[in-house]
Amino acid sequence: MSMIPQKVRWLNLEYLFDQLLNLLRWLWILIKKLILLLADVPIKAYFIIAGFVFIAVMAFLFFKLRKLERKIKIASMVSFKEEEKLPQDRSGKWKDIKNKINSDSIEDWKEAIIMADSILDDIFSRMGYKMDGLGEKLKNIEPSDFASLQEVWDGYKVRSKIAREGARFDISHEEAKSVLAKYEKGLKELKYI
Repeated sequence: MSMIPQKVRWLNLEYLFDQLLNLLRWLWILIKKLILLLADVPIKAYFIIAGFVFIAVMAFLFFKLRKLERKIKIASMVSFKEEEKLPQDRSGKWKDIKNKINSDSIEDWKEAIIMADSILDDIFSRMGYKMDGLGEKLKNIEPSDFASLQEVWDGYKVRSKIAREGARFDISHEEAKSVLAKYEKGLKELKYI
């Protein structure tokens, strides 16, 4: 039996070190050329570019701040009924709705959706939207002010079908849960639950 391995595999550290040095030399030359290129540009150009960057950053921050102010204003406008002032009271009402959606009765599912719709309608009324029904209120809400607007709008469409068709309207359990999840997203954004 031979003690010498058949294939010798080894790492050439000299080669790797040389490649690393070549890379560093290349980067150093690139940095020097960039510095020389920038040195040819008059100092006024630097101030002009810095001014435009500053103005762009300030405009970006201004619009972000305005958007944040609107969201804070809307959040401060949310008020709840006297019997729902405490989060426990609101979560209890929401648990009742969740129990209805988890039952085996299609009528309970429909009632849970209508109850969630009613809560949102009441919240928006207290915020100052005095139109009739949640649909009209949703039409008057700015999408940037209510991130869950589209989800709530989709849920409202199903709720409208329930109201129009009544007992004739057929809804699957999964669809009812999906609709309630859309309302839940809106209620969470408004800090109801």
